[in-house]
Amino acid sequence: MVRAALLCVFVLASSCAVAQDRISQQSSTAEALNEQGKQADREGDKDEALRLYSKAVEADPHFYLAYYNRALVHVDRGEYEAGAADFGRALAGKRDLVEAALVESYQDRATCYMILRRYREAVADYTKVIRYDPAAGK
Repeated sequence: MVRAALLCVFVLASSCAVAQDRISQQSSTAEALNEQGKQADREGDKDEALRLYSKAVEADPHFYLAYYNRALVHVDRGEYEAGAADFGRALAGKRDLVEAALVESYQDRATCYMILRRYREAVADYTKVIRYDPAAGK
């Protein structure tokens, strides 16, 4: 009985370690793809940047910085609906965003909404910008 219990504990611990390794690999892969996307974007290759950011979020759907960066590329290409959607995905993980990125995400999404004439949504996001950064409203 004790042997069976110890075996169960060992198997459970091994499974947890394997799962943790897999999560760690997903994060490092997503981070690497995100960095490659930023390089492609700096070089002006928006299509490649978009592809790499998309691969980053496929590798780790919780890597919200890749959504933010992909949103910026969409906006650069005039794809405001897609940009607003990706800013929203980035904001869904707002606990992972530093305050400056949080404010920028709300502000950028509000700008997309203004261009799309979705004024109520824009006002809601601008209100959040002012809540996080009161100086932004001046």
